[in-house]
Amino acid sequence: MAEQGLVGFLIMGAFVYLLVQEYCKNRSSEKRYPMLCIVGVAVFACFSYPLNYPFVRLILLFSAAIIMKNEAKVLEIPRRVFFVLKPAMLIACISLLTVSCKMFYDEYSWCAIAHRSLAGETQEVIPDYERLYKTMSRNALFLYNYGAELNFIGQNENSNRILYEAAHYYNDSDLQLLLADNYQKMKKYKEAENCLLMASYMVPNRFIPFYRLVQLYKETGENEKAKNVAKTIINKPVKIVSPEISYIKSEMGKE
Repeated sequence: MAEQGLVGFLIMGAFVYLLVQEYCKNRSSEKRYPMLCIVGVAVFACFSYPLNYPFVRLILLFSAAIIMKNEAKVLEIPRRVFFVLKPAMLIACISLLTVSCKMFYDEYSWCAIAHRSLAGETQEVIPDYERLYKTMSRNALFLYNYGAELNFIGQNENSNRILYEAAHYYNDSDLQLLLADNYQKMKKYKEAENCLLMASYMVPNRFIPFYRLVQLYKETGENEKAKNVAKTIINKPVKIVSPEISYIKSEMGKE
């Protein structure tokens, strides 16, 4: 509903309703396993993003086709059309396979350059990130990683440009923290403050956004604001005790 709006939600809801109705109407062992497959993907989708992979989408389509195969015909395609449709479907399948192979190769290349960056070769692999960006510009995790690498080498403006593209697909507290760091290094303090506040709103129980706010206010000379946020950190309940949180609370007690 968030991604496709009310119309998309209603269409998906109608499809799910028809699917369940057809399964309940004509239950059989043949349909049980496709339905279990769909349920498995649905549960997985509550915790991850399985529909990002073409193979999973294809399996869902295949499973739905098996379940709906006894549904009353709405439109019957003339036999002569199949002479054109079959080659077209073959070409489409070959094209999909080609695209999937290219996606796999790009993911493999990304993994390789990410490991090189972790080994201290960040500056050397930036041209490789630029090359992959041409074909992976809609991959949210790649964009986030690319933006983080640009932040690491000090290309703050370029980093924010990439991170804002990532935010169209995947916007979380960590991304806002990276944006804030870039803005702070560019001396754009108001924008940095907005990003840190956004990060704190996204996950209110986290300490890092508030800690970074204190550092930002100290840098801009807004000592009263820094003290108020420091008090918030000191009084903030701790869900999971860790050395990092203990250090932050200790530092805030000195403010």
